Amino acid sequence: QLFDSRHSRTKKLYAHQKVSTGFLEDLRLSILVLIDSLRARSLSTSQSIFGKLASFRVRSFVKSLFYLQSYLQYSLWGLSMIWTSLRLLWVFVTTPLLVPKKLHEISQSVVKRQLTNVDARGLKEELSSKGYPFEQFSVTTADGHILTLERLPRKGSGKVLYLQHGVFDSAYAWFAETRHVGMNIAFRAYDLGYDVFAGTLRGCAPTKRHVDPNVSSSDYWNFSVNEHAFSDLPAFIAKIRAIKASEGIYLSPHSQPPPQSQSTSTSTTSSSTSSSSSSSTSTPVLDNLRSANTSFPSEPTLTVVAHSMGAMTSLMYLVQKCIDKEPHYISRAVLLSPAGCHLTAPLLCKLSGPLLSWWLRMFPSTVHSFRFPTESIRIFVTKMLEDVQQSYSIRNFVSFLAFKLVGGKKAEHSFLTAHNLTYNIFSGTSAGIFKHFWQIWCHQKFEAFDYGPVRNLAEYGSTTPTNFMEHYSEINVPVHFVMGLRDTLIEPVSVLAHYNALEKGHPDLAHLKSFPKMGHLDFTVGANSEVSNYVLSTIDDIDAELLD
Repeated sequence: QLFDSRHSRTKKLYAHQKVSTGFLEDLRLSILVLIDSLRARSLSTSQSIFGKLASFRVRSFVKSLFYLQSYLQYSLWGLSMIWTSLRLLWVFVTTPLLVPKKLHEISQSVVKRQLTNVDARGLKEELSSKGYPFEQFSVTTADGHILTLERLPRKGSGKVLYLQHGVFDSAYAWFAETRHVGMNIAFRAYDLGYDVFAGTLRGCAPTKRHVDPNVSSSDYWNFSVNEHAFSDLPAFIAKIRAIKASEGIYLSPHSQPPPQSQSTSTSTTSSSTSSSSSSSTSTPVLDNLRSANTSFPSEPTLTVVAHSMGAMTSLMYLVQKCIDKEPHYISRAVLLSPAGCHLTAPLLCKLSGPLLSWWLRMFPSTVHSFRFPTESIRIFVTKMLEDVQQSYSIRNFVSFLAFKLVGGKKAEHSFLTAHNLTYNIFSGTSAGIFKHFWQIWCHQKFEAFDYGPVRNLAEYGSTTPTNFMEHYSEINVPVHFVMGLRDTLIEPVSVLAHYNALEKGHPDLAHLKSFPKMGHLDFTVGANSEVSNYVLSTIDDIDAELLD
């Protein structure tokens, strides 16, 4: 009965509160449970054994059998937890030595047991606990990839916000900081009357989804940033347009730059774009802003807020649509630490890049993607990070490593403070993405993927890939470039190059903002009211003081 009551409470905790536990934490708890069981039973047995022998009765003998059953059951549970934890460690260490079939069999048995100690909730469960509505859609691209589009629905609103994540990331990053929803861009935009969408690019979801269930790994992972920009993002925007059209709201196909109320500044700008809010859209925050004489134009708009590779993807899409004189449906773009131009790079990238590039050239069929090989390893890393959180010295050491790679804070880095980051976000990317970034670094140009002269001619009409920064003069909507002065992955000098290229042709459309204490990840998974205030005041022409 003791075991049953404790075990049922444990299952209830994980079923409803979903608190992730660390690998070492599980192992330590299992050992303590086993030791406690052995000690308690041994002590009680030693105290009563002689008395029971002296007054032996059949009734007492039968009763002792029930105690023995409970003791064995409790002890075996502790032993099984230790065994499962050790198997998980063994799978992680010996992965390269195991054949795929055997590895898969072992992984499945370990995963089923360890998932009970990992917060495996989806966005729907997490957002529902915060009181936010949630919808999810499947989006199929022209080349057969099935993507996921998340939504905080505000169906009566003509103000649409689309959020695009970066590399080794997913849409979860925009909703990860649920402890401080008042600092989160997605939640605050919803409270201000926006219909919020967030798309997960191909290869970034935990599972492979394709119209062809038998698609090979090499075919599935055969993509670069080109496919994100020219296939994934158009599919997301088309889906958003279809959803809004079904609700009687039609986005403008040819977005023109709205009149600017302030002059451009290299330090900070706060220009506005036309946006709308229907009469049915009402929240306390929104009512307060309306009472402050904030204007809400009636024309439906689509604003893009993108981070890192997502910002690079958005720029490629926007520039190519402008070159082709096709509608892009974007009214304004806010790009947080945009990739694409890389005048500098972290030392780790400079050292590992040539080796990885050489390997992919010499053995192209060996590596198609960069991701966790199995679900067991993904869970193991997730649980080890939970253990890191429990140790002050190790946590600070890992924070320092993250600081050296992507910048930000040396202590309590955003990489560690975001909830369940490893399990929900780091799903992987393709080798083609690495090749594209390495090409940009080597050529020092923001260009499309280089397929070689023959295919380049067919794809781009030239033997060389398109240099997008040379065509920034084609852009016809305001673009806000946002940089963190502590960002060591995409340093401010690279963001300035984007801004200068657009400002040269369109000084009225180029805007720049810097944040002195921000690193690369702080714009998404890090909670920062200063950033969200700036982004929301920029896209909605609201005074940042009102947002505070």
